[in-house]
Amino acid sequence: GEMEQKEPEKRLVELEKPDPEEDDGDKVEESELNSEKDNDAEKEPIVRRSQRESRRPDYYGDWINSVEMIDKDPNTVSDALSSPEKQEWKTAMDKEMQSIYENDVWDLVELPKQRKAIGCKWVFKRKVGADGSVERYKARLVAQGFSQQYGLDYDETFCPVVRFESLRTVIAFAVQNNLYLHQ
Repeated sequence: GEMEQKEPEKRLVELEKPDPEEDDGDKVEESELNSEKDNDAEKEPIVRRSQRESRRPDYYGDWINSVEMIDKDPNTVSDALSSPEKQEWKTAMDKEMQSIYENDVWDLVELPKQRKAIGCKWVFKRKVGADGSVERYKARLVAQGFSQQYGLDYDETFCPVVRFESLRTVIAFAVQNNLYLHQ
C-alpha cells in the first residue's frame, strides 16, 4: 500500500477588523493563521520592564529624616563658640569643667624632664529627644591618650573593679558595727 499524504483541510476564516466600514471581505485561510502563530512562538519573548520608579526600602522612616535635618555637631571650640547656639555650648563647657573640679579628676604636678604633656580635646554632642528636638547640649573634655607609648609614658594600666559580694560584705560589716560608710 502506498501512503497518501493528505493536505490539511483549508477553511476560510474571516479576520476581524476594528472598523466595520473598512471591511472589504478579506478572507484568509486558517492554515496561514496557524503558521503565523508558529512563527511567533519561535521568536524570542519580548521582555517587559516595569515602569515603576525603584527606590531603597524605608527601614527607619522618620527617624532617619529627623537626624538628617539636625545640623552637624561642632568639631572644635571655635566652631561651637561661633555658631548661633554659642550660649548653649558655653554653658555645657562650663558644666563639664565644674564637674571635673568637683570630682578631683586631676592634680596639677610638675612635668617630668624629657616628657610631653598629653593633649586634650573638647567633644560636642547634641542630645535629641524622640520627637527630634534638641533636649540638651553636651560638652566633654577628653584626653588624647593615643600619644602615649607603652614603657616610656606608662608601664601598666589598671582599672579597679569591685565584686558585688565584696561590697555586700563591707556594708554588712558596717551595719553590724554601727559604722558610717562614705563613698
